[in-house]
Formats: sequence, structure tokens, C-alpha cells
Amino acid sequence: MTPEENQKLEYHLKELSKLLYADTPPEALKDFESRELAVREHLFRTVGPVLGNFFWLMGSRLNPDASGKSKPA
Repeated sequence: MTPEENQKLEYHLKELSKLLYADTPPEALKDFESRELAVREHLFRTVGPVLGNFFWLMGSRLNPDASGKSKPA
């Protein structure tokens, strides 16, 4: 990544963090363990699926023959 791309990524990650923090119940912010669990929950429910779908869609657009199955040689 270029320095500009890194800067852009950092900006968007900070904005995402603000949104997820605002969506976290106060009781989930009391100690390190509950914060870690809240972050994991957001990653599994919100962030991960979007990233996974993005990479799956981009991969299928770049390689329309990729079905996940290997072809005979």
C-alpha cells in the first residue's frame, strides 16, 4: 500500500471504530475482557462478513471460472 492508501485506511478504520463503539453497550466497556469480547462480536457479526463478501465478489469478477473446484489437467 502506498502511504496515501495507508492514511486513507487508517482514517476509515477510526471512523468504523467510532461507529462500533457507539453501538456497544456501556456494560461491555467496563474491563479489558468485556471490551475484547465486544470487538470480537463486532468483527464476527459486522466487519468479517462484509470483508468476506467483498473478497468473494471481487475474486469471482476477476476469475469467472473460479468455482472453488480444481479442473483436470
